[in-house]
Amino acid sequence: MSTNTAVGSSALAGNGTGSNNVGVGYNTYASQSTSATGSENTAVGNSSLQNNSSGNYNAAFGRVALVSNTTGSSNTALGHSALYSNTTSSNNTAVGYQAGYSNSTGSYNAALGYQALYANTTASFNSAFGYQALTANTTGANNSAVGQFALGTNTTGSGNVAFGQAALAFNSTASYNTAVGYQAAYSNTTGTQNVCVGSQAGYSLTTGAYNTFVGAAPSGYYVTTGSKNTILGAYNGNQGGLDIRTASNYIVLSDGDGNPRGVFDGSGNWCVGGVAKVYEGKVSVSFNGNGGAGSQGIALIDTNASLSGDYALFVNSSGNVAGRITHNGTTTVAYTTSSDYRLKENILPMTGALAKVAQLKPVTYSWKDDQLESEGFIAHELAEVCPQAVVGEKDAVDADGNPKYQGIDTSFLVATLTAAIQEQQAIIESLKARLDAANL
Repeated sequence: MSTNTAVGSSALAGNGTGSNNVGVGYNTYASQSTSATGSENTAVGNSSLQNNSSGNYNAAFGRVALVSNTTGSSNTALGHSALYSNTTSSNNTAVGYQAGYSNSTGSYNAALGYQALYANTTASFNSAFGYQALTANTTGANNSAVGQFALGTNTTGSGNVAFGQAALAFNSTASYNTAVGYQAAYSNTTGTQNVCVGSQAGYSLTTGAYNTFVGAAPSGYYVTTGSKNTILGAYNGNQGGLDIRTASNYIVLSDGDGNPRGVFDGSGNWCVGGVAKVYEGKVSVSFNGNGGAGSQGIALIDTNASLSGDYALFVNSSGNVAGRITHNGTTTVAYTTSSDYRLKENILPMTGALAKVAQLKPVTYSWKDDQLESEGFIAHELAEVCPQAVVGEKDAVDADGNPKYQGIDTSFLVATLTAAIQEQQAIIESLKARLDAANL
């Protein structure tokens, strides 16, 4: 008993066998207990630690700090009403007016600031630093909040990290979100596993989940319910002709002004220099082909001038090469399609080529876009004679009613024209032989 120190009316009044306790102030330490056994406790302030019975190694500084504690140990409360409701839990630290006020059995919590972790009751392993940080949290565990009102309305959400004033301010039950920056993910309520880094990044998110927004303000600001989107840069979710506020599975690379520079849409189509795929292409490149520097769409550079490498390789679903664009020597390019005999069967000489050529309908025409005059074939007419040379169907449209134009690969006519010349030559030579025989 001689190792205890009591200063003030009723200080240490209920201490029994506890030792090395310090009570300074009216009703401090164990004043409401009988035969308390707790040791190594320090209570400074009116009624601080007044109900402690067997708790050890507690420190309470401030009026009614740790006032309800009975058996909890190794707690530190600094401030009026800090850890006020704590009874049996241990290893908590609360600094500030009513910090950790409602905590009863939650352990390993740290609260620093006015009403930080105020409503926490049974949850453990939370860290709150700042005015009303995690103030509404009740049973959510493993949260970290740094900044005024960070995770301020969180109640049962767990595993959240918020760094910055009002970061994840309105998160309530959602878990595993990370927000770094002023008002980052500010409006999120139930969306889970979002990562928002930057001032007001993901500000309007409410229920969207699995989003990643990283960039200067306001990266992803207007996205609300969209999920599984990734934004790198200042694109706000609705600018530059691209609106993904409620869309999902987009990847947007933007510049510091928020202009989209590269976009993977929700179907995995890649758009460069634009915001939407062109026709049915999985990769779309938009550019200003004015003929000046930097006006080319795609530049492929072979750094080994002494060899012939493939600029592009086309492979079918069976894994066989269907064609190539090859650097042929130093200054030329070869466009080839696979023609190896090992890929073919049922090989027969072509017949009837001359009759087929006679059915072709070559025409001259002008293009509607620029009135440029040209010559060639009409796709659907050529398809009637040589269907292998035509891609697409006459008058086809896509799901939105947009035209799906036919195309022609005239290289398929080479074999037909060659066979036709051979047939014609055979006729010429036959006629010549007859003329020679008749001495004509």
